[in-house]
Amino acid sequence: MNKLISRTRRVALIGVAATLIAAGGAAAKSEAPPNPVPSAALLESIVPPGAPGSDFVFHAVAPCRILDTRYGGGALQNATRTFRSSSALAAQGGNAAGCGIPTNAEAIQVNLGAVPVAPGGYVQGWATGQPVPLASLLNFGSAAIANMVTLPVNASEQFNLRVTGRANVFADVAGYYTKPAYVAVSPSGTIYDGIASGVVSVTKTSTGNYDVVFDRTVSKCAATASSLIWGSNTDPSPDNHSSYGGNKVKVGISNTSNAYVDDYFFLSLTC
Repeated sequence: MNKLISRTRRVALIGVAATLIAAGGAAAKSEAPPNPVPSAALLESIVPPGAPGSDFVFHAVAPCRILDTRYGGGALQNATRTFRSSSALAAQGGNAAGCGIPTNAEAIQVNLGAVPVAPGGYVQGWATGQPVPLASLLNFGSAAIANMVTLPVNASEQFNLRVTGRANVFADVAGYYTKPAYVAVSPSGTIYDGIASGVVSVTKTSTGNYDVVFDRTVSKCAATASSLIWGSNTDPSPDNHSSYGGNKVKVGISNTSNAYVDDYFFLSLTC
């Protein structure tokens, strides 16, 4: 009988404990900290749309000729030629002063044209070092024709054009695409959960102070920083002064007592 009563009490106690946990009692409070480190899913509302390398930011420029084989290189006949997007443009018949395309551009938007030397043919384009695409960018007959297209470029600012047939080609750039610039940083100064785009390195220089180096000039960009911890009383402040080398942002994090403290933060740039 005593064994039965003891067993009954044990069952009852288990039931009470379960009730406390379900109701948010003392047992439930110890299950998770009040301000957990944010998950990648939670950061989706903070991180700009698109994963690194997928969605890009478009920057328009004044129309500018980057190549014209009538004035540099001559016509192409069933041949492939390598061109540049941001330097040595005069040699390919482009603007000797350049067209304002930075070295970190991932792709360029151009009005690509063909002036046939012999009627009938097409033009293909791709980033140098990548496979030749199956599709053409434009097809030409006996008359000059142009088409607005997007051309990817490689890390050396190069792209290829191939003419099947015989024609001169020209290209007037209208804009370029870059990766978005952002990063999530942990208190130790490492990139948090792989969330970064356009970032070269992150360094913790001292308590509450971090250097973030980007792959482009950022001194004229708008920098925004915020804590990644819900309810945090810390204040991350970014500074991207040109004296830091042009591509560096310094972030200092302080608490309500104006003392430097380590914290998770998110930094983004609008350029």
